[in-house]
Amino acid sequence: MQRKGPSTGNRDNARDRITACAVREFMEKGFTGASLRAIASSADVTTGAIYGYFPSKEALFDAIVGPAGDELFNRYVAAQENFYDLPLESQTFDGMQAYERGLVHEMLDFVYDHRDEFLLIFAKSTGTAWENYIERFIDVEEESTHRYTRVMREQGIAISDLSQTTSRILSSMFFRGYFEPLLVDMPREEAHEFIADYERFFHAGYLVLMDPDFRPLTQ
Repeated sequence: MQRKGPSTGNRDNARDRITACAVREFMEKGFTGASLRAIASSADVTTGAIYGYFPSKEALFDAIVGPAGDELFNRYVAAQENFYDLPLESQTFDGMQAYERGLVHEMLDFVYDHRDEFLLIFAKSTGTAWENYIERFIDVEEESTHRYTRVMREQGIAISDLSQTTSRILSSMFFRGYFEPLLVDMPREEAHEFIADYERFFHAGYLVLMDPDFRPLTQ
């Protein structure tokens, strides 16, 4: 008699157990310290069974965080493009702030809806490609800042340039602070209040720096 292999239901159940146990292991020990042997033991499977689903420890980590991580970034990129598809009269500083105000809260809800995945990305991903995840957002934001300057000038609006270094540092500061509520376990409602203030703070600063009449204080 031919021996039957594991049913699809059993295979899916084993895969779910592996990923659930992996989340706990990665959360406790980080990617580098996590052990496939410990994950296998917790999931009641062999280490070889894990390799049947995931070719490496990093592939397992990627399978856990990748869907949410990629979705958030793709949403952010799409939102940037959508802004430049708006009528030109909506691309003013005030229009940008109104647009960003909605975007930052939508993104925050997505992050909190996928709390474990983003905690793993931002706090436990050293040793994987995900440890540089935030740089993706910084790259897009930096380019968008310079793109906005070009668009405004094409419309005859005077606007000051930000140096590449300044733009990069400000973009980095924004995104590192933006994800901080999650890392300090701030409740979602409080995080929304913080993000509302945070967005206004940065928008006001950019207004000053991009004002052609602004003259920085010198010693």
